[in-house]
Amino acid sequence: MLMSRDVLKGSRSPFCVLNWTSRRLRRVARSSTSAEAQMTGNALDTHEFAKLALFDLQQNFKLDLRKADSYLQTFPSCMVCDARNIFDGVVKVETSGLQMEEKRTAIELLAIKERLSQARVELKWVDGDQEMADGLTKPWKHESLVQALSKGFWRIVFDPEFQSARKKRALGRCQNDSEIQWLHILYSMES
Repeated sequence: MLMSRDVLKGSRSPFCVLNWTSRRLRRVARSSTSAEAQMTGNALDTHEFAKLALFDLQQNFKLDLRKADSYLQTFPSCMVCDARNIFDGVVKVETSGLQMEEKRTAIELLAIKERLSQARVELKWVDGDQEMADGLTKPWKHESLVQALSKGFWRIVFDPEFQSARKKRALGRCQNDSEIQWLHILYSMES
């Protein structure tokens, strides 16, 4: 999605959907973490493509794709995920194996971590109740998606305590559903 950078500070922002995908994974996943890593890699590819296209629209010269990383570095952007194990592996863990049992998944996450840095993309985590994209594949989760699309504004709430949606519900900390939904991919730019 293309949104104002202020959305990363909890502000409501108008948005434009740039891409959405729902499909089977191209490789067999050995675990849910492996599946999430594959989709994170796919999302990052799409994110970089859209970010480079946005950069291209703002220039009056032909892009030299050998310099793509320097173009991507010109403005920050953000990807948002609700998979805590992916977030922890990419952002918090500093060891080469990322404390993962599946070494292939660890290698994929290390590649994602490197690309996030090279493309100046920040990874943020939100709880599962903020998974707006669920409404595209699960019939019982579509209300937040319909509401966001009809209003044309969205707000993302990041929890610095990293509490799961289940734990928040148990503690009675959930806010209004329209205020705590999340986007699978977020492209932010200066307003």
